Amino acid sequence: KNAFSFAEAMKFLAQKYGIKYEVSDNYKEASTEYEEIYNVLKDSAEFFIQKLSSAEGKKCRDYFKSRQFTQKTIEEFQLGYSPNSFDALSKYLIERGYEEEIIAKSGMNVQNENNRVYDRFRDRAMFPVYDTFGRIIGFGARLLNDDKTQPKYLNSPQTKVYDKSRTLYGLYQSKNTIIDKKFAILVEGYADVITLYQNGFKNAIASSGTSLTADQLKLLSRFSKNLTIVYDSDSAGINAAERAIDIALQNGFNPNVISLPSGEDPDSIVRDKGNKAFQNYLDNQMNFLDFIFEINSNNPQFENVLGKTEVIKKIMLTINLVPDEVQKDLLIQEL
Repeated sequence: KNAFSFAEAMKFLAQKYGIKYEVSDNYKEASTEYEEIYNVLKDSAEFFIQKLSSAEGKKCRDYFKSRQFTQKTIEEFQLGYSPNSFDALSKYLIERGYEEEIIAKSGMNVQNENNRVYDRFRDRAMFPVYDTFGRIIGFGARLLNDDKTQPKYLNSPQTKVYDKSRTLYGLYQSKNTIIDKKFAILVEGYADVITLYQNGFKNAIASSGTSLTADQLKLLSRFSKNLTIVYDSDSAGINAAERAIDIALQNGFNPNVISLPSGEDPDSIVRDKGNKAFQNYLDNQMNFLDFIFEINSNNPQFENVLGKTEVIKKIMLTINLVPDEVQKDLLIQEL
């Protein structure tokens, strides 16, 4: 889903094929609101880019430097800084003629219990989120101070143009490479996507702060149905990988898995050990059957017949998620 309203979709197709198209006043009004939201988000990104160059933005520049992001990468992903202010962005947008209501509908401000309106993102590194047409539809934001009362990562709320369960971070930048390489690399964080992209692994995506969903896979399926899932090898990472495998199989995908050492992620692997280290993980990725077998074979119960039987049952339950009967039979033959 690309967050097109019906009117927008019809207008897009009409313009593409040179067809005259007229819409009703109601559709015109809805389309205008969508366009305003996109403009608010675009101007917000420009504001954050400006603030990144300010004196206050140094802490954010230092954070990006610590991640080894180049200036070219920062510009390509339009990374920025939201200042530690309750209303700097709101004032900037209002000066440009936007009303508070449309700023709120864009997800860029918040109203508290005392009806005070303030900027949603403050003192954070800003990561714009794009739809597949290259329009900014929301933001991911990383906290840059030590305020323990605030979440480390904060995402835009659901709006008319942004639904994180239907969005894959980095897909706009990576879609052509995914088509060329015939697979996508699924990672966990914004920095993982950007570091991999910067270092030549330009087919990386992330699930935008949510578990992988069927809607995200439907979006990805337009470019490839081969998915390499990269997760930490701790228990939380393994559980997340198993969930991703299940939903990938249910949606007709071919999932492989890379299990990184506990505490490592693609960002740290590439920064600390280099491209060849991550390429080595890619070259040795496991198919999902080998992954499930391996994580269960480490269990002491696997040493007895009952334990092995339970592992086989678990693998069969996973295979049964495959909707295609021919593929299912081929997978069973691999056991």
